[in-house]
Amino acid sequence: MGGRWLEGLFMAAMLASAPGSVEATGQKPRSLLSKSRQFIITTNVRQPRPLPPTNQKPIPDRIQLTPDKLAHFAESVRDQLLQRLRLPQHQKWTGAIQLNILPGTPQHAVAFTRQSLGGRWRYRLDLPEVMTPAALTRAIVAVQLEEYAARGVSAAVLPPPWLTEGTTELLMQSTGPVLFAAFQHGAGGVLNFQFPNDPMARSRAVILAGQSISFLNLTLPPAEWKTPVGRAQLRAHVHLLVTKLLQQPRAGHRLAKFLRALPRHPNAQHAFLAAYGHATMLHAEQWWTLAQTQFRSRDATNRWVPGVALDHLANVLRVPAAETDPEAEKAPPLVKLQQRLAAGTHASHSNMIKNLQRRLLLIQFNAPPKLARLVRDYRTTLDQYTNKAIRKNFLLREADSALAAITIRRLNQLDAVLADLQTVHTADQAKLKLGISPAPPGN
Repeated sequence: MGGRWLEGLFMAAMLASAPGSVEATGQKPRSLLSKSRQFIITTNVRQPRPLPPTNQKPIPDRIQLTPDKLAHFAESVRDQLLQRLRLPQHQKWTGAIQLNILPGTPQHAVAFTRQSLGGRWRYRLDLPEVMTPAALTRAIVAVQLEEYAARGVSAAVLPPPWLTEGTTELLMQSTGPVLFAAFQHGAGGVLNFQFPNDPMARSRAVILAGQSISFLNLTLPPAEWKTPVGRAQLRAHVHLLVTKLLQQPRAGHRLAKFLRALPRHPNAQHAFLAAYGHATMLHAEQWWTLAQTQFRSRDATNRWVPGVALDHLANVLRVPAAETDPEAEKAPPLVKLQQRLAAGTHASHSNMIKNLQRRLLLIQFNAPPKLARLVRDYRTTLDQYTNKAIRKNFLLREADSALAAITIRRLNQLDAVLADLQTVHTADQAKLKLGISPAPPGN
């Protein structure tokens, strides 16, 4: 009974404190209690602001808040967070949250207030009736993370911006169309939505087109990052950071531990070290640098990204000009494979070809599909050069020179294809740096 009475007191206090009350407007605010009873939705908007028609998209450009749609959305975001934090049933919430809809446009800021009541916190967000999806998601994520972090403490707890922004991007890019289905004005793209094979596709393109960002700059962004391009880079990298944290063993437990550690440490960096077992910030930076390097070298299917695979292939195709002598003080220079085949005998190339085939096979297994087919063609060409049955088709005195000439001609043709792929990749990277999405790769 005590818990229910206190919960009722929370709700009564929130409804009484809603702006635009009867004394101010002559109209009683409408209110709605969400399914979990954590969210109290209030509004005094009687004539919704008309939204201009837009092309139907999986996630609308603008959304119109109504009590029922907002309640559904807040519960959906809450469920997503609970799933990722893996919180037990009895820890789902203690602090009630009032979401108050006011007349306004996306240009109006969200007002956030908090109040301690009876050993618990209560929160209120004043939201403009028309918002962008990202702004609404960010607001609900921020208050949910703070509500969890501040349980049982007397001072306000602010989760770090990188966690709020990274979690927002995580939800928007993985389940965004589903979260915003209630805000669609009619049948549209959301009805045909399929969960993406790569939930980081948008952030991946931004990260690959830019430079690595240190953990320190993610937590305390310098002034030069506060430009539109810089903010886009920061959003993509904090999305990666949160994704990497959620891929660790006992990920939900560690993230929950980090949030609960915030009140006990002077800043979020110290809480992060304690929760994730890093002895110093240098260790945290090293972990984050390695995480970025691994991400940059692989695509969503864990294959090398095109740039990495192209570099590996180009390096393999340059071989020592002669057989390496272990006792020599200086290694022979590297030359194109064709130059090596044009000199020496078929027998002298045997070891070099075997080593090359092993390296090409590794690249083929790790390369994206189009490049993997090219690597397979290189391997096939070298297989034919060493194939004894094919060599028997030539006169013995002509076999070496004839096979070498055919192989060199075929390698030149494959090199031309490789050069084309390198040119396309360079052009795609230039487009990404300008914010232009390149054409989707072919099969």
